[in-house]
Amino acid sequence: MSCFSYNDLNPCHRVIPAFVPIQPCCPCCPPDPCPPCPCPCPPTPPVCDPRVPSYAFYYTTASQAVAAGNGVVFGAGSSTPDIVLSNGALLFSKPGIYLIQYQISLTAPVAGTTISLSLNGFQVAGSTVVTTTDTGYSGQAIVSVPAGGIVSLTVSAASTVSFASITAVRISC
Repeated sequence: MSCFSYNDLNPCHRVIPAFVPIQPCCPCCPPDPCPPCPCPCPPTPPVCDPRVPSYAFYYTTASQAVAAGNGVVFGAGSSTPDIVLSNGALLFSKPGIYLIQYQISLTAPVAGTTISLSLNGFQVAGSTVVTTTDTGYSGQAIVSVPAGGIVSLTVSAASTVSFASITAVRISC
């Protein structure tokens, strides 16, 4: 008997019409190539349930000096359980596509300083703003965040941050 044939001795002892195509008993149930009939595949939990919301909003509670290349330290706010603060940055326990927005106010910014989102230490493309002499800036990006991903808001030059906020909302799994 072959797992790849519905003819002859069918393991389910059912009559299968001749027009049923020849295929594996259950191609999605490794490592057993021919499980007992009706060979249902065990349910696999979804990595991400799009019906369950995932979001975060955090902000700074006091002015802070941020060294060049470092992240702003967020300290207050709220989120769903899958996004938490880790050393002042957002730590995502589940993967997904997120809309991440930020606002930041600098005290006496140095013109040409860049502000951007970083994912696991790397700058997120399209999230950068360049300072002038204004004090308030904002930016956003749609980011594919892996499980365990850390998102931070970084500045390229030493700066004093008078206020900053960051919002992350999952838009897709």
